[in-house]
Amino acid sequence: MDGLRVQGLQVGIVKVYDYTKSEAEIGLEMPLSVGDRIHIIGWYTDFIQLVEAIRLGDRQTDRGRSGEKVRVPVKYHVREGDAIVLLPPREGDEDHVDGHGLGLWGHRRP
Repeated sequence: MDGLRVQGLQVGIVKVYDYTKSEAEIGLEMPLSVGDRIHIIGWYTDFIQLVEAIRLGDRQTDRGRSGEKVRVPVKYHVREGDAIVLLPPREGDEDHVDGHGLGLWGHRRP
């Protein structure tokens, strides 16, 4: 992520985006769990969301471990090479579908 400032702990990189399922395949460098708050950031990507589900192969799991490739549903289009950054838990910053929280570019929605 040369040239981009990333705050938080980078847990992985987007390897593949499946637009038909709105899922990102993430190569994990550190563990990731359901309920974690993540910031997905890249040259054209910048949003915050909660990890609602994790799929490892064909099965659902609550946690992905370092070195695994997991699939996570994402709210917006992501690209290969986007960073997955773990953020501290915090109420109100999730990217809710009801219009509250942070928008696509991280600005607070009205």
